[in-house]
Amino acid sequence: MAGKKRILKIVEKFLRAKRGSEFSYTEVKAVIEYFGYVLAKEDPPHKVMFKKEKSPPISIARSHESHKKVKWGYVKKICKILNLEEWYECNKE
Repeated sequence: MAGKKRILKIVEKFLRAKRGSEFSYTEVKAVIEYFGYVLAKEDPPHKVMFKKEKSPPISIARSHESHKKVKWGYVKKICKILNLEEWYECNKE
């Protein structure tokens, strides 16, 4: 699991991103898992769902070309579900 310092850097990148940006699936997955979500299913290979007990599921789609990128709209949704803006403000150094 990624450390808090790495997650802070990734979240900062998410929060500063502009419409149309794409993000590494590895980074997106690291942030989601840091907050206690687990990979629930990959169906088909570009659609992914993460679940956590008593929390809303997070579903994302990786780019069709390489399955290694996640589009801005999904990251924006993740930021809202995980309340990342508030978390970042409380944890930044």
